[in-house]
Amino acid sequence: MRRRLGPLALLALLGSACGEPRLLEGFTEGQTRIRIRPSEFVGSVGCGRGVPGALQTYIARLQEYAPNVAPDAGFVSLVTTAAVACDQAVIFPTIAGRRYGAEIYGFDIEAPTEADLDDARWTAVCGRGRPSNVPSDAGLDPYRPTVSERGATVPLRGCTTFSGEPATAPTQLVVDAASALGTLQCGTGPGQVLALVGTLDGETRTALCQEPLVFDVPAANRYYTIELTGLSADGDAGISDAGTGTPAPPLPPSLDASIDAATDAVLDAGASSPGRDAGALPPPDGVPRWQTSCIGRALPGVTAAATCDPLVPLAPTGP
Repeated sequence: MRRRLGPLALLALLGSACGEPRLLEGFTEGQTRIRIRPSEFVGSVGCGRGVPGALQTYIARLQEYAPNVAPDAGFVSLVTTAAVACDQAVIFPTIAGRRYGAEIYGFDIEAPTEADLDDARWTAVCGRGRPSNVPSDAGLDPYRPTVSERGATVPLRGCTTFSGEPATAPTQLVVDAASALGTLQCGTGPGQVLALVGTLDGETRTALCQEPLVFDVPAANRYYTIELTGLSADGDAGISDAGTGTPAPPLPPSLDASIDAATDAVLDAGASSPGRDAGALPPPDGVPRWQTSCIGRALPGVTAAATCDPLVPLAPTGP
């Protein structure tokens, strides 16, 4: 009787985990479990919570390998999670000695449901290779199902990386002007920021304070640093720049000219692709008054934000 109730008890526990799989993290040590981690399947699709077009969440379907059938045809689905944040793992209780795989569905929305699986932007599978107990002269299959171990939490291995819709949009970083401004304001008055000048890997671009400052980046899934300078409309920086009353040197002509290229990547309001032509914007006639740095992680096919420390006054020049 106990042998018959064991699997039923497991299924009941798995069923309770469907809505809140991450609550299983609170179980005491010694549980027999499988952990699914995003690092096993996301590949080059970077996690970008809150970034439009990036990977936001995933849904995992845990499956048990059924012996005596061909690989990729003998899996029984046990439980499907609710949406899991793309930077979080999920844990399932399992039976020691059994072999497990999974289906993974990636989304660029925050709250997909099981009904949305057919609309997943990315997909991956785990454990579809030759099981370790099947003899072969080729050695162990790296995509083999994962064997659960008694009293241990075992990471699910043997996953393919996300495949699906290719990223056709440009990979870009946009300066988060709100973080850069801090308590400053855009404008042409004393102590106000007329324009922002950014330099990334030797490329300098300029945009009026109210306009997006966007850079195309050559590689995704890495962090970039943008050196940022704030321009004032005139030499009077106002009371917020106490101690920096000496006018700074004029902006080099190369920075003024860079605005022609800068808005090749300017975004229309709410859009995720380049918008209006930069030629419609006059070059800012200002002087550098503030500086800071911005850091952002580029994600494939999306425009991600580079967050900045607040602008601080430039050190005085001259005697």
